[in-house]
Amino acid sequence: MMKHLGEVLVLEDGSEAPIVPLKDDRGALGSLVLSTVVACALIAYTVLFG
Repeated sequence: MMKHLGEVLVLEDGSEAPIVPLKDDRGALGSLVLSTVVACALIAYTVLFG
């Protein structure tokens, strides 16, 4: 189980991970945008040619 303690996330093994808001994490935001574009393209292809 993960616990949120302020600006730190405590993992099951007791290690801590800093919490970075999505708008500040350009890598994660870019990945999310790319995944959304690919999903929309697949849906459009299925609707138009399926």
